Formats: sequence, structure tokens, C-alpha cells
Amino acid sequence: AERISEVVSGYGELWSSQILTALLRLRSNQRLIQKFGNDSMSNLVETSTASHIHHNFVYVDARRVITIDEEAIKDGAVVWDISEEKLLQLFEEEEAKLADARNSIILHFIIT
Repeated sequence: AERISEVVSGYGELWSSQILTALLRLRSNQRLIQKFGNDSMSNLVETSTASHIHHNFVYVDARRVITIDEEAIKDGAVVWDISEEKLLQLFEEEEAKLADARNSIILHFIIT
């Protein structure tokens, strides 16, 4: 019963983070459409100024980034160098998706 409780709690954490990410993304996109209309992204790129920053939210499952030392698992030893490399790679991948709009968009990561 305890194991089932841990699994349910783990999925609840993942799902709540995904819901939060979707909600924040929706609200941010709604503000963008209110400000620039339906062709928001191209308008945002053309009128890129500090007052026209768009916020993009990205959900990340922490298991994609955090690497644990298998031999020291009982101590919860995170291999920080590898984890940092994975996080930087993830950031670069997400930033590349923004293309020309990258100077007008601030990326926010919700990691759980």
C-alpha cells in the first residue's frame, strides 16, 4: 500500500506540473494575442522591445536532466557535471525552437 501511495503521489506531482505549465502558457499566449492579434508571433518579432516580452513555459520531467550516481544511490548523490550539461543542452534545444523570436521571448522551465 505504501508503494502504491508513492507512485500515485509521484504521478500527481508530474500531472500538476504539466497542468501548471499549460495554464501559464495559455495565459501568456492570451496576453500575446490581446496585444498583437492573431498573427502574434510575427508581430512580436517585428516589434521586439523590452515592453513586448513574451513568456514561454516549458514542462521538463526532471528525470531527463538529473543524473544519479548508481553506486551512491542510497546517499542520493547527484552527478552535477552531467546534470548541468543535460540542462544546458535542453535549454539550447528549447531556445532553438524559438528561431527569430528568441530575443523577444523569455523561457521559463517548470521542472519536477
